[in-house]
Amino acid sequence: MGAFPFALSATDGAARTGVLHTPRGEIRTPAFMPVGTAGTVKALTVDQVRSSGADILLGNTYHLMLRPTAERISRLGGLHRFMRWERPILTDSGGFQVMSLSDIAKVTDEVRLPGGGRAVSLSGVARGVAGAAHNDPAGRLRVEVDERPDETPVDGRTRQLEREYRAVVEEILELRGDDGRVSAFLRAIVEPGALADSSGYSPDLTFEQRVELLETLDVTERLALALRFQRERLTELQLRRKIREEVREGADQQQREYFLRKQLESIQRELGEDSESVSQEYREKIEAAGMPEDVSAQALKELSRLERLGEQSAEAGTIRSYLDWLIAVPW
Repeated sequence: MGAFPFALSATDGAARTGVLHTPRGEIRTPAFMPVGTAGTVKALTVDQVRSSGADILLGNTYHLMLRPTAERISRLGGLHRFMRWERPILTDSGGFQVMSLSDIAKVTDEVRLPGGGRAVSLSGVARGVAGAAHNDPAGRLRVEVDERPDETPVDGRTRQLEREYRAVVEEILELRGDDGRVSAFLRAIVEPGALADSSGYSPDLTFEQRVELLETLDVTERLALALRFQRERLTELQLRRKIREEVREGADQQQREYFLRKQLESIQRELGEDSESVSQEYREKIEAAGMPEDVSAQALKELSRLERLGEQSAEAGTIRSYLDWLIAVPW
């Protein structure tokens, strides 16, 4: 097998075991190959994968191209360094996934990536369901595709979903301070399928949500799905605005109360009724009232509360009435 020689170890009827020799290490066959679609095996660390006895990992070129992207992997030193896996890695071509997960597409550009790799830019034409794949005489991958162009429903539910979707997105744009250009773009879309697809432009949708929209062929169901995603975003934005407003109103109320207290204190000083003179007057009256020791201690405790809370507090009137009553009792 050229650079990858295979050594047969044992046979038993049609079954056999062997070792495939690669520059990155030996692969024992039959092979246990954990799946690391996007460059990682879910729920396992690299050390745990090694301890499982795996000789090789499986990756998916299409998903790696989408995320974390070929450019980022190249900057980090290649796929082996990115995955911290020094043993062999098998990646499929990704051609089938390009057709099954995305639109029927035309290749609009081909670029060379850092490190010598190649990538293509695709322009979507219509949705389709991929069928059998095969190589043509020139060695190119050909996939049979059942094209699924959008059909425009005329039922009332679809029209209602259209109206709700537009209203929700308009409210989101208003909350985000849109200057009108996105709103104009949205109003120019007349087909319900294209309207639902416009959710793909939202920076708030996750990659998984975009794929779910892409895979939904029925126009009405796709529009309902897009509406659900946008409603979730609207709820989040409204909650954030409510919190900001409550915080701002609370701060404004505290500021108003502070200025009012300062104004009242200034007026009281002008009238000779500042809080210090009031406290001193109560202290002298308590000492002169001849109260029992425990009662005097309680009165001074309440006077300290009055000084701490201030004359403008809700409890000030109650404390003063209590102190007046204690002073008036003929001890």
